[in-house]
Amino acid sequence: MDPLPISGEILGLKRTGWVLYAVLGLLFGVYMGINQIVDLRGHMEVAAWKPLVWEISSVIVIFALVPLVVRFERRFRLDAQPRWRVFAAHAAAAVVFSALHIAGMLALRELAYGLVGQHYDYGNLPVRAFYELQKDLLTYIVILGVIFAGREFQIRRTGDLRAAELASELSEARLKHLTAQIEPLFCSTRSMQFPTACTRMSRLPIA
Repeated sequence: MDPLPISGEILGLKRTGWVLYAVLGLLFGVYMGINQIVDLRGHMEVAAWKPLVWEISSVIVIFALVPLVVRFERRFRLDAQPRWRVFAAHAAAAVVFSALHIAGMLALRELAYGLVGQHYDYGNLPVRAFYELQKDLLTYIVILGVIFAGREFQIRRTGDLRAAELASELSEARLKHLTAQIEPLFCSTRSMQFPTACTRMSRLPIA
């Protein structure tokens, strides 16, 4: 059976949903960039646009990778069996996620710096890559947690709605059954006093 879609399913967003998703990602990148500017103030002299480029480039790549993580998690669901296979798949996917994140943000930073005639220096690549890997592993775990929580919420919500629908149908069926029992009894005891009303009631359809 196909897994239930996440509420506001990321891979099935309409055009307006994708636009909103992109805008939220950009705003989050700007927010992170402003925090970086504030943190660096008084410690080192750096142009204000550079921290914005650093953070926005990182957030853009992560937001672009989220739909891929969603699709991959559907193939290897966290609650699937055997657990070792799921763990191994996501461990490998987390490493790939980090590699794509690093490569993507480096490309965007090089592009941004190139537009102003500068070169972006990432520093010692192996050391920085290991540093980013640690953060990316946590980011990947958070994304998986959100996906799992969203699916569980959707499953419970669907179950609650179905239970409410069944309860409503049961109440309606009981009401029809009670009406069907009362009508003959009413007509048999009151037919002499209210023959017209009884005749009309017997002709009323049961909804």
